[in-house]
Amino acid sequence: MEKPDITMEPLKSKSVVTNISYAVLEKTLYSVSTLILVPIAVKQLGMDVYGIWVLYCSLAAFFLLAQFGLSTSFERFIAAYRASNDHEKLMRVVATSFYSLCVIAIVIFAVSALCAEHVISWFAGTQVSRYQELLFIWFMGINAVMLVNQIFMAVPRGYLRYDISSFIGIAARLVETGLSIAFLLTGSGLAAFIWGLGASCVISTCAGFWVTSRTLGKWPIAPRMFSGSMLLELYRFGIYTQASFFAMWASANMDKLIISRLFGSYYVGLYDIGTRIPLLVRNTFSLIFAVLVPRASELFATGARNTLQRIYRHGSRYLAILSSAAAALLIPTAGSILELWLRKPADRLEIFVFQAIMVGVAVQLTAGIGSSVIRGVNKPYFETIANTGMALVNVVFSLSLCLLYGMNGVAWGTVLSLVAGTIFFEVLVNRELQVDQSSFFLTDIAVPFLWSLACTVAGVFVFPLLCSRFFMDVSPVMALAASVCVYGAALCGLTAVFYRVIGYVSLGEIIGVFRKKIL
Repeated sequence: MEKPDITMEPLKSKSVVTNISYAVLEKTLYSVSTLILVPIAVKQLGMDVYGIWVLYCSLAAFFLLAQFGLSTSFERFIAAYRASNDHEKLMRVVATSFYSLCVIAIVIFAVSALCAEHVISWFAGTQVSRYQELLFIWFMGINAVMLVNQIFMAVPRGYLRYDISSFIGIAARLVETGLSIAFLLTGSGLAAFIWGLGASCVISTCAGFWVTSRTLGKWPIAPRMFSGSMLLELYRFGIYTQASFFAMWASANMDKLIISRLFGSYYVGLYDIGTRIPLLVRNTFSLIFAVLVPRASELFATGARNTLQRIYRHGSRYLAILSSAAAALLIPTAGSILELWLRKPADRLEIFVFQAIMVGVAVQLTAGIGSSVIRGVNKPYFETIANTGMALVNVVFSLSLCLLYGMNGVAWGTVLSLVAGTIFFEVLVNRELQVDQSSFFLTDIAVPFLWSLACTVAGVFVFPLLCSRFFMDVSPVMALAASVCVYGAALCGLTAVFYRVIGYVSLGEIIGVFRKKIL
């Protein structure tokens, strides 16, 4: 029987720029909702209880590592089989992944439920109540269902239709945020987060399954489509990213677990507040290069190596410009931004963590394009090697520096691991893509960061003067907001002029991207 033409299915591919736009829109909404939710949670719960919730999230992320990188292979294989018009293998990918994730989710939920009391009590440094233990078990149950939903959400992304997955994500996030705030204000405590996340899980899972059914057939998870050989193929790709998963978890959560054990949940809350905005910046920027994985896979399949090199070099350059500029904007204004966000003077620890993590995030983001390209060309073990080293360095440095310098040392341990892991990974990618090492680091990376370093040093002296000398006739909140905006506008203007004068960026190339002529 003739195979159906996948290009005639309801999901027709969108351009990379369109996918980036929708993905950034989703992440922007997520960032804004988080900025709204966190101060309300801290006010209603107190920093100690909020720190317990942060501990829940860190432990849940650890238990979810048991999928061993399976979910990272979905988009890549769906995009490849769609490009080759192989409908049967598409069905096998979805069915095999679904049943495999169901088994993994059940195991994760069972183990986390059995270990909940002992694990939470050990990291919290005190005995937790039965109520808090039950909340964690419910939380893990919701996360298990969301793990299974990853295969459904991967279908539109594999078809290069991030607009659909973004719309679902936006709807789910709005419901989650609205319900969480409502229950927080009515005094539900930590259960407010559970109700909001549960509703979000139901919406995204039902919508994801509906989209998958419309695309691949009425019942895309038929048991007869399960394939052991397909599962091995998926794991053969995904297992290499397990170290990346662990490294991401370690860089985002190891600090909090160390602080929770040594200093208590109150300081976990403070530390989390300091990392929130830098990590939101990283997550938002990551969408710019995450959508390149299917495109890189297509280019690799067609042998367009020169195009891959151009995307890698030019994309890394522009990403370095954006990430370093973000650091130059946020580091001098960290205290003011936290005060505007929390509506109270920021703690010195929060400010220090904010500034330190922002340095590491800015450097780490420069490897984003290389990460997507390497995944697209089926070489995920490059990330495995680099991220394994980064995770080990993070654990060793964070623990060692914590003993020497307290919580400030924990932050510096994370920063050093991010910088070391990023540089090592970029060296590996350059060798694979046959890119000149010195040209890449000196031209594409060093120039933006040296300029942003100069801007940051100037900003440390200029921004306080801007706050104290201008906007004296308005309220303190408006004065801080106006100062940040003026400083940001001046920084952006000077940066644009600088790069234009030295001929570092091509306006025609940027226009070509948005006119869909390059990507």
